[in-house]
Amino acid sequence: MSGKHPAGLVVHYVLLLPLAACGVFGLSQEDRQSLVRYQSNAQIYWEGGRLDQAMDQVRRGLELAPDDYKLRTIRAWCRLRQANEQPQLVDDVVAEFDALLDLRGDDEHGPQARLGYAKAHSLRGVRALQQARELEASLTERPTSDKQIQEATAQIGSWEEEAMADFDHSEQELTKLTERGESLLMAHYDLMTVKWWRGDYESAVIAGNAYLARVFELQDRVRRELERTLIVGYEEEERSRLQRLTDDELNVRAFIANMHYKRGHHDLVVDQLDAVLAKDPERHHQYYNRGRSFAALGRSGDARRDLERFLATTRLPRDSTQVRDALRQLRELP
Repeated sequence: MSGKHPAGLVVHYVLLLPLAACGVFGLSQEDRQSLVRYQSNAQIYWEGGRLDQAMDQVRRGLELAPDDYKLRTIRAWCRLRQANEQPQLVDDVVAEFDALLDLRGDDEHGPQARLGYAKAHSLRGVRALQQARELEASLTERPTSDKQIQEATAQIGSWEEEAMADFDHSEQELTKLTERGESLLMAHYDLMTVKWWRGDYESAVIAGNAYLARVFELQDRVRRELERTLIVGYEEEERSRLQRLTDDELNVRAFIANMHYKRGHHDLVVDQLDAVLAKDPERHHQYYNRGRSFAALGRSGDARRDLERFLATTRLPRDSTQVRDALRQLRELP
């Protein structure tokens, strides 16, 4: 199952929820069996990306057990996925996860509920912060009265405060997950992005490196399985898993490289993008990114090589910002 982060990264996850029915007291044996079937079907549909079918199974199950924890978790995750494409839904998603966490005590929640809660609050925080930045930028684009500036400044401050409050909620749950060793991969990934949105570069890099360390462990485990197995079907599954883990690794490396670039640490940018392009030389945009850092480091020959390769392979239109910038930098190289 894939989900797209607001920053543009693609990551993979599944909900590994127990099938034990919740809130089944008072149900007949037949209804309990139906509830378990709805739970199982909902999870299968969710993992297959068939959200409408998953939501239908959830609806049927909740008619039998309105507070069923597993079905409420799947419903909240389905709505979270929808909110990634429809930002107007994010407030409802936050309310959904808030209500889900109210169903149990703090120590009784599974990692899926905590992770979804953290993602929902992070998504709403990002939306508020983006609104603040857009309004801030608009103040320099058109004539504005003192009163309008004052009102806009107050609104920007309000959105920033809302964003930090949501990031607080998100970070609190992600920290619990990492400390307990639950959902390590996704928790470290989301912690990295939350820290970055908060402007905490150092902590974001630490979380990103923790993510990579966990990915390397999983990749090694899959490689050992591939060496061990003689079953063709299982081998194909493991090779697909290894490819997903590699894609996730490279996406996170590119994200970390972008963080380093924005802080002017161009040697660290090159280190990350060297690793990315060694594993996947077809990521043409990364030649542009590495070329910029080579130029900043005074490595003109390397910069020219990367920028020219980017221009030769990119599918971006000739008038795109990146293409025009690459051409400009080539002209300015000594």
